[in-house]
Amino acid sequence: MSRVLLAAHDTGGANILAPIYFELINNVKYDVRFYVAGPARKVLTNKVRFISENIKDIEDIVNEFNPKMIVTGTSEYSDFERNFWDIAKAKHILSFAILDAWINIKIRFLKKSSNNYIEPDIIGVVDEDMKQELEISHWCNATLEVTGQAHLESVASRINMFPQTNSIKETKLLFISEPYLEKKLTEKLGYNQYQIIECLLANLRGMKSYKVVIKPHPNEPASGWNNWMNKHNSKNHINISICNENIEKLIASTDLVLGITSMSLIEAAIAGKPVLAIQLGQAANPNPAIEKIGAIKILNEIEDIEMNIERELSMKNNINSKINISSKFKNSKLNTLKIIKDNL
Repeated sequence: MSRVLLAAHDTGGANILAPIYFELINNVKYDVRFYVAGPARKVLTNKVRFISENIKDIEDIVNEFNPKMIVTGTSEYSDFERNFWDIAKAKHILSFAILDAWINIKIRFLKKSSNNYIEPDIIGVVDEDMKQELEISHWCNATLEVTGQAHLESVASRINMFPQTNSIKETKLLFISEPYLEKKLTEKLGYNQYQIIECLLANLRGMKSYKVVIKPHPNEPASGWNNWMNKHNSKNHINISICNENIEKLIASTDLVLGITSMSLIEAAIAGKPVLAIQLGQAANPNPAIEKIGAIKILNEIEDIEMNIERELSMKNNINSKINISSKFKNSKLNTLKIIKDNL
């Protein structure tokens, strides 16, 4: 029985390792432990082990379990995973880190305690573009493997299990909000979530009936959107509502997904939904991953909103556009599992 140790500190790392972990623990060939710290504790609570970020505690765990391979996520602000790589290197244990994002890559390998770069033996990257980018960099010497993004693949799969939209009487739009006003980002970005929804509604003409569903961010106070709704009544051709239902279910039941920079926009695109990101003026790009992934049209001008809504709705049944983006993440879990199994 091969021993495999998984570890994650950040939410992204926990999410990307979770489908791998639950696959491995159901295979009698593997003895698997998953250790989490930091924000990852809130993502995974069942069948995982909570530990501190103390390097001595990490070393004790590695010594006691004696794994053949250590698989981790990556963190920007914690040395948690980097300490696992350090210990693995000293004990001649194979280490494999899986990236969950397209941005801020280099900083994930900079050890805060020493300001030195450290790498695992293998780095899993989300796509071929990132692999090529790291291959020509001057700092990355690890073996690079394209793993895809297992978490996004799982989310897209779950979205497609929900009933899809089928209304012919009205067009359903989902606006995924983010707490830009609360984070005091209005001046930096040139807009906040309330200004964006105002622009969106102003560009929904009376040619058809719309149902606009606003999905607040968990960090937005309920009073914010409630106060906004008190000032905005539904019009004859626009029915507005606020909904806190499961985000995946909401994406499945909508015709078009809109937002600013939320990762849920990427999840919707991978699930085959038409998506628009409204970033007026683009004074700053809060989430470059929206651009990196492709398939999501970024709107920088108010004048572009109406035309692009009509365009995306007219193309929403175009199977070729759906296949193009979803195929990029097809078999992400299987790709990652194969790398693990091939190296044990």
